[in-house]
Amino acid sequence: MRRGFPLALVLCALPLFLAAACGDDATKTSSAATSKATGAAPTILAADPKPAPLLDGPASKYSILLDDVGLNAFITDIPNTFQFDAKTYGKTTAFPAGKGEGMLGGWSYLGGYQASMKPEGRDTAILNGSFEIRVETHLFKTADNAKSAYDYFVGVIKANPAAQAVTTTSVGNESTTTKAVNGKIRNTTIDAAYHQIIFRRGNMVAVVLTYGADPFMKVDYVRELASIVDNKALGKAQSIAPTPTSNYTPPASSSATTSPKAGTPAASPTAAR
Repeated sequence: MRRGFPLALVLCALPLFLAAACGDDATKTSSAATSKATGAAPTILAADPKPAPLLDGPASKYSILLDDVGLNAFITDIPNTFQFDAKTYGKTTAFPAGKGEGMLGGWSYLGGYQASMKPEGRDTAILNGSFEIRVETHLFKTADNAKSAYDYFVGVIKANPAAQAVTTTSVGNESTTTKAVNGKIRNTTIDAAYHQIIFRRGNMVAVVLTYGADPFMKVDYVRELASIVDNKALGKAQSIAPTPTSNYTPPASSSATTSPKAGTPAASPTAAR
């Protein structure tokens, strides 16, 4: 049976606060990934006519590294960090059962990568304002192929009532941002919040997800992470393919491009296996 990854990007209705004061430690942990985004004025999401580069592989070159968010703030979630091909990605719940590989083939899918990170301190850090990160980068043969995939993913997101549209500054050539409050932080009564951005830049589709305690989470955090990915695609930041963590085979439930249905209890991104 295919299990859905809790609140991941592509199935959320775009698909992801009230910001509470954080302690010094929490502020330091979060600021590594949000230094440029805080204070950005929200604007209406719109298509961006800026460059649409034809990016080469591997897709991992455009993902998030620990160096991007702070070596002392986050650690790699190894079981949820891996490469995708059409076969493995097609089996995730981002697609109808048995149809994903064919759909990706029709879009001339070149491959993808998922990077996952946990905060140092795990749940204690999350309860103090930090968060978990999941980033997917997917490459297609052409920008038109990526556009078709992006439009499909956004359609799936909008069909999920668990996620609500959020307004922030646009990313890439086009982007969609959502927030979902679903389930509780592990072993607490505090609501869990998932923010996610899906965007296209040229022939790349990227999905960025954050998971944290609702009273602390802001859309700024996921927006800044998406900006890091976009800057690598634009050549504004150095793009380095990370060393593979393992030959771990991703389960069908692992993609950040899936999400829970409304009313379904959710675990954290790293709790799904």
